Amino acid sequence: MSTNPNDCLVIVQVSSRKVAATVAWRDADGERVVAHKGVECDWYHLEERGRRQAIAEALNMACQSAGVEVYSVFVSVADPSLRGNFATGFADFHGETLVLTENERAMALARATHQPIGTEREVLHALPQRWAVKDEIGEKEVDDPTGARASRLTCHVLLISAGRETRSEIQHLLDGCEVYLEGMIAQPVALYRGLQSHLPKRGSTLIIDCGARFTSLLVHRKQRLVHVETHPFGGDQLTEAIARELGTDVLQAEHLKRELDISIHAGSQEIEGQTFLWRDVQERHRQLAPAARVCAEQLREFFTARAKVLRDLELLAQHGKVHLTGRAAALGGLPAMIKDVFQMPVVYGSSKSDREVSSELADLMTVGLVRQAAQDRERRLAERQASGVRQVAHAASGLWGWLTTRIQ
Repeated sequence: MSTNPNDCLVIVQVSSRKVAATVAWRDADGERVVAHKGVECDWYHLEERGRRQAIAEALNMACQSAGVEVYSVFVSVADPSLRGNFATGFADFHGETLVLTENERAMALARATHQPIGTEREVLHALPQRWAVKDEIGEKEVDDPTGARASRLTCHVLLISAGRETRSEIQHLLDGCEVYLEGMIAQPVALYRGLQSHLPKRGSTLIIDCGARFTSLLVHRKQRLVHVETHPFGGDQLTEAIARELGTDVLQAEHLKRELDISIHAGSQEIEGQTFLWRDVQERHRQLAPAARVCAEQLREFFTARAKVLRDLELLAQHGKVHLTGRAAALGGLPAMIKDVFQMPVVYGSSKSDREVSSELADLMTVGLVRQAAQDRERRLAERQASGVRQVAHAASGLWGWLTTRIQ
């Protein structure tokens, strides 16, 4: 195992019901997870002290298991302020044709990343969409610019940004744990990294992650992530709607929701041909139909609105597939509704029939978080190296100017 600190990755994932910490190592063959520990909690109802304690406990368990000491971490939090914007960056060599290296690639990507997006937002990820190199013949697109001869390199990226208050809140919690925040990872991007190898190469693929408090939609086209959006809508909102509609408590509404099939919501009559011997069982079945109606109405309204936006943006092709993930994805009848709304076939998770949707999501998210953390670490190291090269070149040019001035 590598002993270089740059090869050790520590990631904290915060979700509505759990805080998990993962320790992984980078090597020549990729990334290897050596520890993954979690703490069950109701994150959004915890006070600051409770949140800090949950993070510290998860980190301590994972790092002790892996035999490492934590100094910096990547953190992933579901955030409804996530937004995707396209941007362009370039590296211009003033007419001189060069053989491009990783330094020039990192320079163009850094310029695309550091775009003015407002003082209240920050860029979490810069996802390259395409590269273009310009030489004596003209400009052309390339899959990877490294090794190409060019006088100018252009990088087109999808910037994933979020509100700065999210980082501030997490940094404040980590300060109490004496840990430095190395970077934030958008959970939808991590999910995409975990699913990427299972996605088809043709058509549009829509990934829907239905969580307890948030729902994310991602569009994959031409082997690239081209759209990301997150909304404060999930299973908890459905539970609250059921409780309001039926006049019951939230806990009872949550248990009721787990028995629903939203494809059946015609009325509140009892099922014919069945006799119930216990009052609570009879009452629960009497409530199933109106509860299913409430959920079906809210879900159809939400997904119909999102489908219209995606079609207006021309992000959905005629051929494609929907990958449905998340805790709320297990709601009975949801795949059929999504298929009807988006007019696309629906599969659970990576479409492996032997995996339960929520357990597979945890694995996909862990793999995706580690891959994204490794990529972010590699990008920062490359930017640092490219910055050092530019500083040396600037110093050398300054020295040459001083020498030539003295000679004259």
